[in-house]
Amino acid sequence: MSPANIAIVIGPNLLWTPNSNDPSADGPGINMTMTHLYTSLVDQLITYADYFFGE
Repeated sequence: MSPANIAIVIGPNLLWTPNSNDPSADGPGINMTMTHLYTSLVDQLITYADYFFGE
């Protein structure tokens, strides 16, 4: 499975809004308009894991 596919699956689970009163939240979860940004961020974290987290 590619990093992009893994990011699509786990990105929304890693980056969620715990406060439903947050104006940037779309209900009790992530803002769906920002999903592509979350996926891109998680994709980069996976692809460059050695850089971000070391070995």
